[in-house]
Amino acid sequence: MAATKTKRKNLVVRMELAYTRPPIWRRIRVPSDIKLSQLHDVIQVVMGWENCHLHQFLFKDRYFMPPYPSGEFDDFRDVEDERKVTLGELLSRKGAKLIYEYDFGDGWQHVLTLEGHDDADGSKGVELLDGKLAGPPEDCGGVPGFYDLLGVLADPKHPDHADLQEWVGDYNVESFDIDAINRSLKRCCK
Repeated sequence: MAATKTKRKNLVVRMELAYTRPPIWRRIRVPSDIKLSQLHDVIQVVMGWENCHLHQFLFKDRYFMPPYPSGEFDDFRDVEDERKVTLGELLSRKGAKLIYEYDFGDGWQHVLTLEGHDDADGSKGVELLDGKLAGPPEDCGGVPGFYDLLGVLADPKHPDHADLQEWVGDYNVESFDIDAINRSLKRCCK
């Protein structure tokens, strides 16, 4: 008797950047067998970030990170290798949640919630389906610093306006281009 192969599914996941109002969010479709390490790459692209800080995933009382180049986790106890677990193993029922934390200094926390499965064969790959607002610039000081930055950018008379405008360039929180993000996803996250 031949072994039956588990059918690869697609997961539809809503990702919301915690403590932002109005919420900065994304809805993505990913294969159920995507490793957390690959999901990290997807999140970096859909948020417009540069992957220059540490990150971790939290699921209930479990922590997942990439190991240091030595293959160990050094100062981190009870941490599992994010390259060895799939998103589908953790988020198996509608409403299940996973936390992704990026940049331990700024403390960006994303709540990933499984909205559902689709019965396609999972071969569609990764796709951004919807979302709202641009991701905050790197190193702006977490949520409080982000809102301070937006306030300064909105006030041409603020003494730091010109410097911060130069630093962020053409950043606009309202600018969110799903097509451009999907082109980037096709290049990096097949």
